[in-house]
Amino acid sequence: MIVGAAQISGAKVLQRIGNGVAGVDYKLRCQATSGSDVLVRADVMPVRMA
Repeated sequence: MIVGAAQISGAKVLQRIGNGVAGVDYKLRCQATSGSDVLVRADVMPVRMA
């Protein structure tokens, strides 16, 4: 699913995702640390056929 390495662009982290299965919902989670702070972001990515 993960294609290549994550890239940091300003305040954003970009990660290419590929080869998902149609009809499946994938939960994605990103965790980053800044000093002693731990930042977590999660979301669901539905894969649908056009």
